[in-house]
Amino acid sequence: MKSSLWSVVICLTFWPALASAQSSDITENFSACTHGYTSCDHTQLTQSQASAVALAEHRRNLSDCTDFVGSCDHSKLPRPEADAVAAIEHRHNFSNCTEGLGACDHTKLNPHEANTVAAMERQHNFANCSDGYRDCDRAKLTVAETHSVDRSAQQRNFSNCSSGLDPCEHSKLTLLQARAVALAEHQRNLSECTMGMGSCDRSQLTARETGAVVTATHDRNVEGCMNGYGDCERAKLTPSETTAMAVAEHKRNVAQCREGYGDCNHSLLTKQETETVAVAERSRNLSDCRYGMESCDHSKLSAQEESAVLATARRRNISNCVEGFGSCDPSKLTGQETSAVARAEHQRTLASCRNSADFCDHSKLTPAEISELAAAEHSRNYAACANGYSYCDRSQLTPAEAAKVLVKGTSTPQ
Repeated sequence: MKSSLWSVVICLTFWPALASAQSSDITENFSACTHGYTSCDHTQLTQSQASAVALAEHRRNLSDCTDFVGSCDHSKLPRPEADAVAAIEHRHNFSNCTEGLGACDHTKLNPHEANTVAAMERQHNFANCSDGYRDCDRAKLTVAETHSVDRSAQQRNFSNCSSGLDPCEHSKLTLLQARAVALAEHQRNLSECTMGMGSCDRSQLTARETGAVVTATHDRNVEGCMNGYGDCERAKLTPSETTAMAVAEHKRNVAQCREGYGDCNHSLLTKQETETVAVAERSRNLSDCRYGMESCDHSKLSAQEESAVLATARRRNISNCVEGFGSCDPSKLTGQETSAVARAEHQRTLASCRNSADFCDHSKLTPAEISELAAAEHSRNYAACANGYSYCDRSQLTPAEAAKVLVKGTSTPQ
């Protein structure tokens, strides 16, 4: 007797959870069927759900037929829809044929459409031939079109040769075009030699051009040596240029030592420069320490500076702990600060729970807050069900809410 009574108690205890899980499974299956997912089990649908799914499947098939995506089953279309789909397919085929895009079935064109498509295809072919595309059938060109296409090809070849582009066939140039191309090629080679490009052919330069190129090459080498980047051949510098380069190198070393970037050679600094650099390095180290950077060297701080750095680090740690970002060391907080941080963390947790249940840690909430969130979630779910949104969970509705939602759903015009 006790065993039977205990079984009843267990059933009554777990029945709401089982019923809720079953209801959730039914809702998920209904959603899968409505969206056409493979996980749909039609045998688990209620009569009203089966009707709704059939309507959704019909609308999806009609959409596939009119949008030319997915699979279209014409046999499932009633006569008015089949006629409308046929008209849309006819217009789509005619558009493909006239634009030369997609699949084109000439057998489905009427005589007027066939004449229009033939004219458009001739235009497309002429355009392709004129632009030098491979999709060109010269046999379909008129005599006048052939002459026009030949002129376009000759002009395109001249443009390619003049610009140094491929394909370029010099044998197809006229005498005037060949002279113009030769001049363009000479100017292009001179420009490449002046800029020190590897494609330069100095044998094609005149004596004057060779002198100009030599000067440009020397100037470029001087610039590289003076700036400390690019190619620098010291052996090609004049004595005055060598002296100027040494001055520039020294200034660059002083700047790098002072600013703390690049290579710095302290042994090349004068006594005054060494003192100036030391002040800059000390100031830079103090700044790094104040901002908590790893490059900070505490051994180079004075007692007063160390005290200020520690105070700044303490304020930064408190701020990080309160705001919840950056590095936070709770062991360095006072009791009052620990309490403030705990309150801030609790408020962040509550805000996260209000914004998204996926990132909510309910274990850190009070019973009142949990009740508040549950009520808000219940209201959101009811609104979703009332508006027919897919993320509605009907198992969470009260009987009165479920009845209202059902009435609203049946009264909505289809």
